[in-house]
Amino acid sequence: MQYSPETKKALEALKAKYRQDEGKLIYAEAEARNPYPVGTIIEDHYHLIQVKSWALYNYFMGDLDIVYSGIQVTKKGAPTKRQIDTTMYLSNVERVIEPKK
Repeated sequence: MQYSPETKKALEALKAKYRQDEGKLIYAEAEARNPYPVGTIIEDHYHLIQVKSWALYNYFMGDLDIVYSGIQVTKKGAPTKRQIDTTMYLSNVERVIEPKK
C-alpha cells in the first residue's frame, strides 16, 4: 500500500518527534545517574583528570557510556605542566580523588 504525501509527511513528523523525545529521555537518565559532577578528580588505569564536561557515547550495540572531558592533573590535584586536555570513560574510572581542603 502506498501512503499519500500527507500521510508520509505526518509519519516523518512523528518519527522526528519520537527521536527527539527519546534523546531527551536518555540524556535525563544519564544526567540522573552521573556519579561525577564537574570539578571532580577521577582516575583510571592511565591518568587522572579533573572533569570539565561530560557527554554520552553510544556503543555499536546500543549500550551507552558517559565520556568525561577534562584536564590532566597530578596526584596532588594540580594541573600538569603541559595542561593536557583528555577524556575518560565512566566504565574505566577506578577511583575518585578527594579534593584537599
